[in-house]
Amino acid sequence: MATRICIVNDHPFVWQELSQVSNNKEDMEICGEVKNASEAMKGVGRTNPDVIIIDISLRGNNDLELI
Repeated sequence: MATRICIVNDHPFVWQELSQVSNNKEDMEICGEVKNASEAMKGVGRTNPDVIIIDISLRGNNDLELI
């Protein structure tokens, strides 16, 4: 079974690179890509990831609250 990963980052380059890495691995699957902490707090529960990769310098003021 693949490890489900959600990416919380506001830089498209990071999404692309992490998605590319995971696409080359059979045991990894990107289940969500979110641009900010507010969206993540609403959507992470629906995607049910095993791992969340979070940029702690997101725009806005609730990125550490998300963690």
